[in-house]
Amino acid sequence: MLNAYWQNPVNGDVMKKSRFELRGVIPAVITPFSEQEELDEDGLRTTLRYLIASGVHGVMVNGSTGEAENLSPEERKRIAEITVAEAKGKIPVVVGTGVPSTRVTIELTKDAKEAGADAVMIVTPFYLIPNEEGLAKHYKAVAENVDIPIVIYNIPQHTTVNLTPPMISHLCEEVPNIAALKDSAGNLSLFAETVRLVGDKISVLTGCDDQLLPAFVLGAHGTIVALANIAPSQTVEIFDAVQKGNIDKARKIYYDLLPIAQAISSSSNFPAPVKEAIKILGRPAGPTRSPIVPVNEKDREDIRKALKHAGLL
Repeated sequence: MLNAYWQNPVNGDVMKKSRFELRGVIPAVITPFSEQEELDEDGLRTTLRYLIASGVHGVMVNGSTGEAENLSPEERKRIAEITVAEAKGKIPVVVGTGVPSTRVTIELTKDAKEAGADAVMIVTPFYLIPNEEGLAKHYKAVAENVDIPIVIYNIPQHTTVNLTPPMISHLCEEVPNIAALKDSAGNLSLFAETVRLVGDKISVLTGCDDQLLPAFVLGAHGTIVALANIAPSQTVEIFDAVQKGNIDKARKIYYDLLPIAQAISSSSNFPAPVKEAIKILGRPAGPTRSPIVPVNEKDREDIRKALKHAGLL
């Protein structure tokens, strides 16, 4: 969805340019690989066509679910190009470009824009841990070098950098290109405070598969989650039901999908459980790249049971 104006991040002049707004269900798309762990371009196309036909509101590639840190810059750009071609301008394409280095993030963001991305998602730097000043400088530098909407990504359990609601509000004031937030921190109280503080300025999206219903009820504009790879139409149904005020319907579908969300959530070895679920359903996925390994037999059985509970098997 496009509306309002962008402010030029370089000289501060207000430009007549649409403000980018994300709403609805946006799968954090896996990257299918061959058994030799090479990019499976046909599998990616099949995946994207399935998701788009399922009614999702956008797609996001080259994120943690897409094993971005295990992709070369060339593979990242190729994935973005394929995704843009499959979306055909009908839904927005968000491309992950965040890495610890500001310089490399800028280069990856330029690649994403050249590939035709509608927006980029930039995770907070990890391993190199900035303070609040460094974090603002990081996002400002990207905005000043690449004119594209930015989705900031908060996942402190993996980065050790936590974007608090006041920090998010400050970043929105400092960096006009910030159009949305994906919050995977998992704290519903802080999520609600973020919606209260900046929900009228940017799109606030949940990244927590197991918190879809409460996040939507709290006013989230949508979600970017791995679960939407596995059950895209059902995830869309939850969102649509909440928007229409039909909480009973949304709750029923949410409880159907909750065991899947729990089975694929992992603080380590991610996204192996997501790929396993997709393989069980007979769709392209392939292996994960090392050091991520296949799920064990117990986890595989838990995933299978969760899929059956949801009526997907």
